[in-house]
This record gives sequence, C-alpha cells and structure tokens, in this order.
Amino acid sequence: MKYKTQLFTRVIVYLLLLSGVTFSQSQQEADKLYEEGMANLDQRQGNDALEKFEEALRVYRLLNENEGIKNTLHKIGLIYGRDFGNWKKAEIYWMESLEKAVITDDSTMAAKLRKNLGVVYDRMGKYKKSAEYQKQALNFYERTGNTLKTVQTLKNLGMLYFTQSDYYNAEQQFKRAVYLSKKYGYEKELGRVTLNLGLLNYRTGNYGKSFELFTESEDILGDDLNLIDKINLLINLGMIHRVYGDTLKARIHYDKAMTIATDLGNQGNKAKIYNNMGGLSFDNNDFPEAINQFKKSLEVNEEINAKLSAVKNLKNIGLSYQSLKDYEKADEYLQKAKKISDELGYLWQEGDIELNLGNLETLKGNYKKSIDHYERGLELAHRLDAADLQYRLYAAKGNFYKLRGKLDLASLNYDQSIEIIESIRSGIGLEANRSKFMENVLPIYQKMIDLQVEFGTIDVAYEYYEKMKVRNLLDILEGSFLVFEEEMTEEEIQTQQELESSLRVINGDINNFILAEDNTMRSLDSLVVRQRSVREELQQFQERLYLNHPEISDKVGSGTPIRFKNAIKLLNTDEAAIAYMSMEDEVVCFVLRRLGRRDFTVDSYRIDLSRDELKRMTRKLLRRFRNEDLENFYDLLVAPLKESLEGVNQVCLILDGYLHAIP
Repeated sequence: MKYKTQLFTRVIVYLLLLSGVTFSQSQQEADKLYEEGMANLDQRQGNDALEKFEEALRVYRLLNENEGIKNTLHKIGLIYGRDFGNWKKAEIYWMESLEKAVITDDSTMAAKLRKNLGVVYDRMGKYKKSAEYQKQALNFYERTGNTLKTVQTLKNLGMLYFTQSDYYNAEQQFKRAVYLSKKYGYEKELGRVTLNLGLLNYRTGNYGKSFELFTESEDILGDDLNLIDKINLLINLGMIHRVYGDTLKARIHYDKAMTIATDLGNQGNKAKIYNNMGGLSFDNNDFPEAINQFKKSLEVNEEINAKLSAVKNLKNIGLSYQSLKDYEKADEYLQKAKKISDELGYLWQEGDIELNLGNLETLKGNYKKSIDHYERGLELAHRLDAADLQYRLYAAKGNFYKLRGKLDLASLNYDQSIEIIESIRSGIGLEANRSKFMENVLPIYQKMIDLQVEFGTIDVAYEYYEKMKVRNLLDILEGSFLVFEEEMTEEEIQTQQELESSLRVINGDINNFILAEDNTMRSLDSLVVRQRSVREELQQFQERLYLNHPEISDKVGSGTPIRFKNAIKLLNTDEAAIAYMSMEDEVVCFVLRRLGRRDFTVDSYRIDLSRDELKRMTRKLLRRFRNEDLENFYDLLVAPLKESLEGVNQVCLILDGYLHAIP
C-alpha cells in the first residue's frame, strides 16, 4: 500500500514537471486558494468561498496532500451544512475529511468532524447515529479540557434530545452549556443556547417565557449575531407571533429571515421558511397562497434531496387542495407523498398518509376506499405501536361510521380512541405538553358524549363528560416537566429519568423508522418489543411511586374521575348540578338531581347555540354588561331546563368554553 502511494505521488510530480509547474509551486497555489476561500468564508461569501476551496481541493488531490485535502473537505462541508443547509452534501465531505483525520492521526479534527456529523444526522432524523457521534466528540473535549467545544457539543446534544421530545434531558444539557458559557465568558455560545432554551419553552407551550428568551438571546449576541443565528431567531419569533395570532408580525419576521437566507443561499432554511409561511396562510384559510408557499418549499427540498421534508410538503399541499374541495388535486399530491414515503420505507409517515387518504375518500363518498385506507393505516400503527397514529385513526373510523349511521361501530371506535388517549396522556414522549395534547383531543370525547346522549345512555354520557373535564383541568394545572423533586428521593428521580429517556429514544427510533438495507421488519419488531418492555418497567415503577407517595398520584391525575352516582351523592335534595358542554353547533347540557337516598336523575338537553354564537354573545356581554344580555343567556341556557329544576333552591354550574368568562 505504501509503495502504491509513493508511486502515485511520483507520477503526479512527473506530470506537474512536464507541465512546467513544480511541486512546491502547486502547493503554494493550493494554499493561496485555500486562504482566499477562508477570507470569503469569514465574510459569509459562501459561493465565492466554495469556488476557491473546490479549486484548492483539486490541486491538493493531485498532490495527494492529505493535510490540505482534510482541511478543505471540512470547509466545503461547512459551507454546504451551515450556510446552504444541504446536509446530504455536508455529510459526504465531512465523512471523507474524517477518514483523512483518522489517517493523519489528527484527533482534534476528528472530534470536530464527529460533532459536525452529529448535527447532520440529527437533521436527517438518524438520531442513534447522531448521539453516537456527539457523545464521542463530547468525551474527547471533556477529556482534553476544551470547554468551548464542550459547550457547543452540549448544545448539540440538547437539540438532539429536544428533537426526540426528551425535554427534561434537553433542558439539562442546555443548563450545563449555560453554566459553562457564563463561567468562561463565552457570550456567543450563551446567546445561542439561550435561543435553544427559548425553542424548548415554545415547544412545551410556555410562549411568554419563550419570547422572553428569544429577546434575551438577541440582546446577548448583539452585534455578534451572525446571519445563521439571525435567521433562526427570526423564524422562532415568527412562530411565537403565529401562535399569538399576530399574522402581520409573523409574516414580517419570516420575510426578514427569507431575505437573509436567500442572500446566503441557505437552501435548508429557505425551505423551512416557505413551509412556515404556507402554514400561516393555511391558518388564515388562504389555501391558494398556502399551496403556493408549500410548493416553493417542495421545490427547494427536491433540489437538495431532502426527501422526508418533501413528503411533508406534498402532504400539506394535498390537505390544502382538500380544504378547497379540489379532491382530484388533493388525491394527486397525497398519492405522490405516499409513493415517496413507500420508497423510503418511512412507516410512520406512510400510516399518517393512509389516514389523510382515508379522510379524503370519506369526503368524496368512496366509503369502501376510505375504510381500506384506515385499516392499512391501523395495521402500520399497530406494527409500530404508534399510539399517536392509533388514536387518530380510530377517531377517524368513528367519524366514518357515524356518517354512515352505524352508531354502534362509531361508539366502539371512539371508545378505543379515548382509551389510547388516556394512556398517552399519562405517559411520556409527547411533542407538546399535556394540556396542549388534551386541547387537541377534546372533540373526540365530545363526539362520544354526543353519541351516548343520542343512545339515551345519559349516565354513560355524563361519565365521559366528567372524564374529559377532569383530565383537561388536571393538565391545565400541572407543569411540563413531570419530575416531582419535593416528593421523590434522588434514587427515584434518577430511575424515572433513565426509564423515560430510554423510552423516548426508542419512541424516536420507531417514529423515524425507515426500511433500508440495514433495517427490516424484524428489526422494527425488536424495537417495539423493547418499547413494550420499558413501558411495563416504567408502569411498575410508577405504581410503586404512587403507593409510596399518594400525593403524586393526585398531582398527575392518575385516579379515576368521579362517577355520576358518586357525584349525585354530593348534592342535597334541593340542589342540582348543571354541566354544560359547548359543541360546534350546539350546547349539550346535563342536569343532575338527587331525589332521595338512592333515587337520582340525570337529564340531558340539546340547546341550539353554536360555539361562534356563544363567543359573540359572551364578548358582547363583557363589553357592555346589560341586564338584557344576562336575561338572554338565562333564556337560552337555563329556562329550557326548568322542568328538571323544580324544587331546587341552589344550583352548581359546571361551565365550559366561553361560558367560563361569565361572572
């Protein structure tokens, strides 16, 4: 091997001499090109820098000069990754550079490249590989006392945990990075990790704190805020304004981010901004503009071969056409998304697309096709043990059977959906905190309650109502990070964190599972078996925890919601409880009465008052507060119940939705 390398070098030198160029002159020319590329890179002139580095690399390769090849490959990868957002190309250049670093025994460069590759694999959704590279780099930096690189790698690891919804461990990594940044005066890194903490708070629904941290990050970085950080900050601030419903400010921030990303040629962020802009238009029911933005994002993602992001774009376009009732176009784009997803073997995405196709076929009246899509989606969801997909698919089947008038089957599917929701809610690995999750699933409870009222099983309807209200209230009251440090021992905290971390990693591996040469259905099955094993271990741990600390059980709402017979025991014979539930087109109401020691009634009413009308009336009342407005509420919400309220001297009102605002 050594002889072949020497022979190759002699041939190159001979060819250079024939052309009148000495080895030394060529080395100097390559070094000059490299330095010019570095100058362009410092000035964020990515395209100019790339041109210089590629020319330098060509010469270094001719000279077989490993040091030059290694450094130039690293810089080219940096341009593709950091500046252009083309992670696939960054991976190619950094992997070759890493090989050269290993050959030349350059452990410092090898650690830097492993850190960079960890970021690449995080962006690609290859979390296990990402963690492997990040931890190798972190171990080297901690061992050699390089605190700056330690901070940067902790930040990357935090983002890796964040991507997998492991918010507790993400927070721990970020806090370590903050501590070291303050201790050693790394202002830039402190600003960047503060930005990440803002993103963490955004994801867990703490929008006020998130906005505060984004602003703090901007203040810390000040004039040192580089253009990539600026893009990320603007995108994040745009997301906050979108959540607050301030469309104008969100759009302004996205526009500013787009201007910078376009100037840099940062394709990855351009695609992200286009997609966010599309989401903004979708929220505002401007579906043609949403399609326009999603298509722009798709074009960029196809250009940089970001296939998973392209699948999401195609799905968003399909859903936008569906909202426009252009079902032919919706089907076209959803089928394209399905085709690419099938090719990738991305099973979770396949299941989600089957759900969307099922909903589309239901709207088109192709009921045989729709139920086939739901069943295929459920097959994949059960194969993955993906509870988030399962509950949505069962709910969709419930809607389907209700539409077809098969109410028993509708009730059965809603019940299965709610059972899974209850298990998810008390579990972990959610992409938002529990209160946000419950807010999204409440309509499924409402549909089940509505069905039971229609069946005349009012007692069952009320029990689902009570379950819905209790779960939602508990989730509003509880925090995002469910570690009860005051009640738990250090050992219990560590055990919970380890079990939850293991489960989140497995959940991430399953949700991002892609069938490839090194992945088979058997390897997926083994992941699911591991997932179930850890779940059982976690459940057993929680049961022991609740036994040792009953107060924790109360805090997490693990107890059974009160049954209506027990609720009625709380009432005297001259008292009544009135429970309201605001639906899309009506208000459903339950009246609970205790008539004697064992005699009770629970009546239900349907009041013709839509959610929009209730909202309008409430705002009107709070704005001017006149007697006639109060009387109007009484006439609509109390007078129809008079028959059930005879002999009642005191009423307990259990309110819902906008009714909470009324004194």
